[in-house]
Amino acid sequence: MSYLLFPGRHLVNTRFQESYLRRILSTKPTQLPGFIAGRGELSEPPTEILFAITSANQENSRFNPIPFHVRAMGVDRFARDLRDVAVFRFRVFGIPHYGHTQNFAEFTVKEIAYQSEQTIKLTPENCLVLCSTPEVIRLYQELGFAIAPAESAEPVPKPVTPIEIVREIGARGSDWVAGSLVVGNLSPSHRSLFEDLPEVPQRVARLYQDPLTNQEGSLTESRNYSSYARGMNEIIRLKYLDIRGGIRSGRIVDEGCADGALLAEISHDFPDSDLFGIDLSAVFAGRFHERQRADQYVLCDVA
Repeated sequence: MSYLLFPGRHLVNTRFQESYLRRILSTKPTQLPGFIAGRGELSEPPTEILFAITSANQENSRFNPIPFHVRAMGVDRFARDLRDVAVFRFRVFGIPHYGHTQNFAEFTVKEIAYQSEQTIKLTPENCLVLCSTPEVIRLYQELGFAIAPAESAEPVPKPVTPIEIVREIGARGSDWVAGSLVVGNLSPSHRSLFEDLPEVPQRVARLYQDPLTNQEGSLTESRNYSSYARGMNEIIRLKYLDIRGGIRSGRIVDEGCADGALLAEISHDFPDSDLFGIDLSAVFAGRFHERQRADQYVLCDVA
């Protein structure tokens, strides 16, 4: 078994990626433009493509405006469209967000082994990595993997990248389908996906047109959210007891709810109320939903 590892956010896939993968599936890897050799001998096309969708546990930000399950659906459609070239298997893995770390490539390889019950163990001898980001290429090179450099190996003009298409969708909103980058570069699989799920481009537009959030969907560049949340949670019970007498049943809103710790306290005494949390940070929105899924409160929503 030989593998092609294709890591990335996979917000969308492009026509260039489609044609590039067709070349990989029908030719020797060493004949690809800009091919970077690794420690292994990769003389034949791969028989299985592994789509590693990174930052799978993040959404609601400009960096990751599309939920993992939608990205996985798009990759599935994209891969199936390639089967007119060659017979191959493919799998989709969700890789959690690790932040900026020099161990990113190693973590991804280990995560795939873990999620596959150790049936897939990627090595430089059995795997080619498709990647166009110089920093990420370097990390996989350090592990000995050969690289198919995709967009980064193409001559000027460079192919349109997925994030450029996403930005255009964010800027155009409901008129996304008429954008010049979409028309000329979005893969048919993702065009049909967004037509079937019109709320997805609408979400992208909402996040990109919000003037208050940055690329990460947060208000600051350097705040340590974990430390902030821990500090707040240590005194949240005291804060709640201080305001408890002024709360009335009904619709209770916590503006600036952070990770929802105060609402969790309120929900115990007001089980019949509708609770709403509002916070501009995508990081805290994710933590809020984790509490919600863990049944730490009943009727809550977050904005």
